[in-house]
Amino acid sequence: MCWTRYDSGDGAFIYAINAKAIRLVRGWLRARNADWENIATFKDRTGKCFVYIAETGNNKLKRLRSYRLPHY
Repeated sequence: MCWTRYDSGDGAFIYAINAKAIRLVRGWLRARNADWENIATFKDRTGKCFVYIAETGNNKLKRLRSYRLPHY
């Protein structure tokens, strides 16, 4: 499973897709997707998994945010 998102212009949604690019999950965040640029997953030492989203898509460094969500 892979996580993805649309670039600016979409709502605050992330999507889980499988290897055949079939959408499995559509998740919504209480956040604004001004220009999300990156998404990644991470598993900590305890085995908990998270999805990270980076809001870094600006040229004047006025908007630098990151979001962390539990990944089940």
